[in-house]
Amino acid sequence: MIDEGVSPKDISDELEIPLKTVYYLKGTKLKRGRKPKYSKETEEEIKRLRDEGLRAKDISEKLSIPLRTVYCLIKR
Repeated sequence: MIDEGVSPKDISDELEIPLKTVYYLKGTKLKRGRKPKYSKETEEEIKRLRDEGLRAKDISEKLSIPLRTVYCLIKR
């Protein structure tokens, strides 16, 4: 079912088994955990602006992203 593009949640509901079991049985084809809130492009933009000399506060205001998030994304 995963090869057909059915989500783990839908498989869990259809087969009436726990979601954790679906992830366990499927191997490593799908990623576990939350999806990233910000895209790779946004992360790259933050790093590019930082390299250009902008302060984290300015980046935060320009991209409308929380300041703490900017610091976290710069560290990655």
